[in-house]
Amino acid sequence: MRTLIAVVALVIACAAPAAGQTASPSDRLGFDQAGPDLATVRAYDAQLDLDGTVLLPQIMTCEDDGTGSPFACATAIPAVTPGTHTVRLRVVETVNGTALASDWSAPFTFTLRAVPATPTGLRIETTPDE
Repeated sequence: MRTLIAVVALVIACAAPAAGQTASPSDRLGFDQAGPDLATVRAYDAQLDLDGTVLLPQIMTCEDDGTGSPFACATAIPAVTPGTHTVRLRVVETVNGTALASDWSAPFTFTLRAVPATPTGLRIETTPDE
């Protein structure tokens, strides 16, 4: 009986969706990037694999918190529909016209929230007398 309960608990735990983070359209995708120095890392471009589609490399920004590598970096979340998405990231360094790319990161799942619609039809409404 204990074995059956343990198996059922394991099945339920495995069936539950992995908890991801929630993002707004203005948020950025943050990550840590190792490199020889900040100037070199700032010259890299970020390339995303979003829901199985590899996107063109895009600009990333990186900062040094005073401890050196790895550096705290971020890149824009591409325009996507609200809902759950999976992204992988790699960095690309182009030297003398030749692009060198890192391996892909582990997949990361996030949920993009929809921005509420802009209110329209503003007006004064009177309360009916009772």
